[in-house]
Amino acid sequence: MLETSELPIASVDKIFAGGFSVHDWFMNARKISEGLAQSVAEHFATTQKTTSAADNSVIQRAEAVLEWKKIIDELDQETVRVLALVWFADKLAAEVMYPETEVLVQENIWQLLEKNLGKRKAELISHVEEVIENVDSANRGVTSWAEVIRFA
Repeated sequence: MLETSELPIASVDKIFAGGFSVHDWFMNARKISEGLAQSVAEHFATTQKTTSAADNSVIQRAEAVLEWKKIIDELDQETVRVLALVWFADKLAAEVMYPETEVLVQENIWQLLEKNLGKRKAELISHVEEVIENVDSANRGVTSWAEVIRFA
């Protein structure tokens, strides 16, 4: 069931070995995502640790399953900035009523990235895709990040 869902899972056994049931993995997805994002921010020293002890157990288990520390070590600040703003734009776009507004949000985010990072959209996408390919080629075994991270 998990392997045929929309989540590109490579190995359900790794999730089970991490102490998660299928139900737990999906029910905690938001908490896990927030914890993983927090750990990236902490890694790049942009924020202080704020996770409570109760949340920490689930997040730590997910980090172990995903081999998150190894993945973070392969990221660079430019990649993190691009992904953070693109995902933020996706969140904003999901809340608007008109496709034209969604396109405008995306265009504005890319203009902001190009201005602040001094590179064109194509260069930024190419760089992020290269980083993702390197992470995937290291065979993390749980998910293909290239399947999770897509650019419109």
